[in-house]
Amino acid sequence: MKIFVLLLAFLSAVRCYQSHQARIPNGIRVPDPCNSAQFWPGVGHQKKAGGGSRNPFGVLMGGIQVQWGRSVCETDSDGDGRTNGEELGDPNCQWSMGGNPPALSTNLSHPGICEPITSPDCCAKQTWLYCHNIVCDKSSETDGGDIVNEIIANGSDSSTTPVSTVTSDRSTTIVTSRNDDTVATVFTILGITAAVIAFLFILCLKLNSKLRRRCPELARI
Repeated sequence: MKIFVLLLAFLSAVRCYQSHQARIPNGIRVPDPCNSAQFWPGVGHQKKAGGGSRNPFGVLMGGIQVQWGRSVCETDSDGDGRTNGEELGDPNCQWSMGGNPPALSTNLSHPGICEPITSPDCCAKQTWLYCHNIVCDKSSETDGGDIVNEIIANGSDSSTTPVSTVTSDRSTTIVTSRNDDTVATVFTILGITAAVIAFLFILCLKLNSKLRRRCPELARI
């Protein structure tokens, strides 16, 4: 029963993300800025797999409370010079949920992650972002004399914990990140495993019920 409950929770979370993606143009095609060959399903979250803290686009949308419209479309949530509409393939802000497909489905970008991610301005804005083997320009300076150090890549040493470090004249903050690709894969495997176990459990219950009906003696056991 516990496994069945966990399965329902997992499937509910998947449906939740899918419903969020359906509320924005090209929601299922939002690219991963760290790897353009992959997508970023948790569009409004700092973690690729979703959950936890929200990125600037997620903060703007407020979960599902704010609907896609001209005000959201014309806003540049991540401050990279492109509006949310331009990043999601709706440059003229004409898309609506359930209506015609977005004007564009290629050359998309993430509305909640400043790009290019290695630029000094973007590095300073999103110290929470970790991309494997991608390093920020550590010679850049921000207002107040703060110096943005490089986002440390894990490289080929899998034993090293990836962290991104931002050093300022006031304080030093160490933000520990995780490889979201691995997390997404683990959750997918767990979900499939839970689904199989739940299926077998339900199948066993049905078989047991049939046997009890055919063999009344079993009902006394």
